[in-house]
Amino acid sequence: MSALLGKSERQLLGRLLEVCWGAQRPGVYPEVALGDLMGRGEVVRLLELPRQEYSVSEAKLMALAALTVRVRARVAFEFGTADGRTTRNLAANIAADGRVYTLSLPLEQDAVHRQLQTVPIGARFRGTPEADRITQLWGDSRTFDFTPYEGRCQLVFLDADSSDAAVWADSQTALRLVDRTSGLILWNDALKYGWQTALPRLARQGGWPIHLISDIGLALLCFMDGQPVLPHVWSESIESYPAAQAEENGLVAIERGPLASG
Repeated sequence: MSALLGKSERQLLGRLLEVCWGAQRPGVYPEVALGDLMGRGEVVRLLELPRQEYSVSEAKLMALAALTVRVRARVAFEFGTADGRTTRNLAANIAADGRVYTLSLPLEQDAVHRQLQTVPIGARFRGTPEADRITQLWGDSRTFDFTPYEGRCQLVFLDADSSDAAVWADSQTALRLVDRTSGLILWNDALKYGWQTALPRLARQGGWPIHLISDIGLALLCFMDGQPVLPHVWSESIESYPAAQAEENGLVAIERGPLASG
């Protein structure tokens, strides 16, 4: 259907879908400002800033890039590749010898995105210098074997299927993937779609201190020393977290076994 629609019509369709799904107002989660999560000396690279349809906002892109630097990520895992804009920015800000794994449902299995996606999956990182740090994975997150990645990811970003059931299932997987010594889980569109029902339920049932990054729309869950912690505790701890220890944790995560190459 979308092949018959122009850009403005597709944008209108997206807005109508958003209205039909509903959206929460702020106040559902406790909030934290992005600046309160960051130090004063991080250098962040932003690439592919022009936004395409269905891409994350510029503010979200900046937050993801900044937190990749802040957490000193050596392994990042992304649910939902789309055009690869976010993927490239994760790779641009990861450790020099780090790697981004990005999982996408093949288009032949995804009728919705086959109609709506106007740019090939991963197009915005392919052929770039950052592509050497990116591994494209294909599969359905409900059946994909995540075992090689469990406990190894300093940053996990969820931006795939936005139905309540999928958000719930992917979030359970993310909790297994994240490196709990100092890692982060981030969710896109926390106030919309299935995220707005699944994430508060996850927080209530699991006692997870999920926060909203103010004015950006990303939800955040922080870990430090094996435990979930409040964002300000994480920020204070990561500030004094020895760089050598962060590097050691990353190396241990990578060397525990070979990760799939896609």
